[in-house]
Amino acid sequence: MMIYTSTTIVKPWGREIVWADCKHYLGKIIEGDAGKRLSLQYHEKKTETMRVLSGSMQIEIQPMHHEDYQCVVLGPGQGIHIKPMTIHRVYAITDLKIVEVSTCHKQDTMRIQDDYGRQSDGETE
Repeated sequence: MMIYTSTTIVKPWGREIVWADCKHYLGKIIEGDAGKRLSLQYHEKKTETMRVLSGSMQIEIQPMHHEDYQCVVLGPGQGIHIKPMTIHRVYAITDLKIVEVSTCHKQDTMRIQDDYGRQSDGETE
């Protein structure tokens, strides 16, 4: 048995609480502040599944090399699975809390656009 202490990482759009960091998966609670959005990004290897715990979000999804993208609004209890090479961005419509489980590719965030001037630098978001 391993006791794990969560780690909180402050982000310009809110916070990430890493509650599981294992060899094969990563578990996070993502807390987004109303009106803020995460990077427009994709992952080359990482697969992630998100489920809204509270609040509401809009997510833009675009498979790589496709011109059209979808905007989907999700509320509590709804979730989405994001495969590698899928361009996506989360927008917090209200204060937002998401649980995310992903493969453990921590340095696989390729930022296309970021409201806060961050580059693709190996951060988890």
